[in-house]
Amino acid sequence: MEALAARRGALMVGGPAQVAEKILDLHTELGVDRFLGQIDFGGMPRQMVRDSISRFGDIVAPAVRHVLTQ
Repeated sequence: MEALAARRGALMVGGPAQVAEKILDLHTELGVDRFLGQIDFGGMPRQMVRDSISRFGDIVAPAVRHVLTQ
């Protein structure tokens, strides 16, 4: 699990900065220009899912867009 969650791992887990960094790594290395994420992992409480979606929309996506439009 630790290897999957690491920067070069397949799971997009961590704080907003870590997730943005991993998305940008995928863009740089593979040319990925779309991201589809599974937010409600393992029966998470609804409020936790809402908070995760909000963080992604309010912090992660704008940070990625900012870097890619430079």
